[in-house]
Formats: sequence, structure tokens, C-alpha cells
Amino acid sequence: MAKLIAIVSLLLLAGCGTTGSGQISQFEVTVERTYLEPAPSWMTEQCPPLPKLPRKELSQAEVEKLWHRDQQLYHECRTKHAAYARWIQQRDEAFLKGAR
Repeated sequence: MAKLIAIVSLLLLAGCGTTGSGQISQFEVTVERTYLEPAPSWMTEQCPPLPKLPRKELSQAEVEKLWHRDQQLYHECRTKHAAYARWIQQRDEAFLKGAR
């Protein structure tokens, strides 16, 4: 890390040369702080793990019930993550429009 800081410092100093007239060139730097709204917490929570299967022989009805439950959980998780992706995309597009 120290080497990286030293290299960056040297590169910055190398850019501070003189103009053709012997005067030190000056750069105007403007820094703006931009607030990016965080996503709602429900969008970023990790999906719950699938429940473990019982350690017994399952009937056809039990398998179908467990499969249906797994599909519901998968659908909820997929829907949540799709909403998060859309939210990020819309936030970033709005930010870029405001920056122009």
C-alpha cells in the first residue's frame, strides 16, 4: 500500500510541471458530494435458505407440497432481486440525467 501511495504521489508531482513561460500551471478542482439513496432493506436482505427435506421416505403428495413451497420461495427471491436490479438501474439513470 505504501508503494502505491508513493507512486501516485510521484505521478501527481510529475503532472505539476511548468507552462512554457516558466510559471507553475494551476488546476481548478471541484469536488461535489452526491448522495445516492440506498435501496430499501427488503430488497437487499439475503433470501432464506430452502428448508431441509425430512429424512424419511416421502409420499407423492408430500413431494408435491415440498416442491410447491420451494417454488414459492424461489419466485419470491427472484422477484425481490429483479426489483432491486430495476431500482438500481432507475436510480443510476436518474443520477446520470441530473449530472449532464
